[in-house]
Amino acid sequence: EVEGAAVERRHLGLARERAGALVDAHADRPAGRRLDDHVGLRADRVDCLTEERGRLRRRAVGVADAAGLVSESFGWRTAIALVTMMMALIGGRIIPSFTRNWMVKRGTSRKLPAQPQPLDLLVIASTAIGFLFWLAFPDNQLTGAILILAAAAQTLRLSRWGGLRTFRDPLVLILHLGYVWVPIGLLLLGMSVAGVNLAQSAGVHELTAGAMTTMILAVMSHASLGHTARELKAAPMTVAAYACVTIGASLRIAASLGVGSYGVMLNIAGAFWGAAL
Repeated sequence: EVEGAAVERRHLGLARERAGALVDAHADRPAGRRLDDHVGLRADRVDCLTEERGRLRRRAVGVADAAGLVSESFGWRTAIALVTMMMALIGGRIIPSFTRNWMVKRGTSRKLPAQPQPLDLLVIASTAIGFLFWLAFPDNQLTGAILILAAAAQTLRLSRWGGLRTFRDPLVLILHLGYVWVPIGLLLLGMSVAGVNLAQSAGVHELTAGAMTTMILAVMSHASLGHTARELKAAPMTVAAYACVTIGASLRIAASLGVGSYGVMLNIAGAFWGAAL
């Protein structure tokens, strides 16, 4: 709206210049002056409107800031919440599905991972509520408690997918390893918000360097094989990438938890993480 007012102001400025030209070009100077005054009055009104909009915008930002909805961290917290929710939704479909298909191919017929059920919806809802509280009340102990409950719910959900039975196939196992960062990240994040002497960055990096990166690598490598009609088997270099991203994320989180020299741990973690990609 402010930009629109600025454009209108420029147009009115041009009109005023033309009105001045009319004043100089015509003998009827009183009429020209009236036109010039009319355009000037219109420009003054636009200036007042722009100032009023600016005041309203500053007032709205002040109210939002007082409510905790605007802060330096609100943007990246929103991004983490949205991407994690996407992983919870999409991961809840593809991980049990891929695991079930892998088990069936190997003749397993009991305790197969089930497709999403009402329990999964409750888990997703609890996670969404936890993130909403984290966005609105990032320093409230109630937020920490809700995030911890969401972590417990995500752990229960993950345990039903049979990940411990997939150690023989890295291509399937990495999906579970990628998702396991989600409940751990929620747990560490919740503990830090609840008042435990724990760096919040540990939970943040669990969800970013751990869950997001590993899930991207896992789904990308699985899809690239399936979509090109190749055997669903991870090559040695792919397995090495899985190991590097897992080690890199683990070291980065350990650095946030105060394990070892922060700078050294950060450099080593970055080297492993970069090698995986």
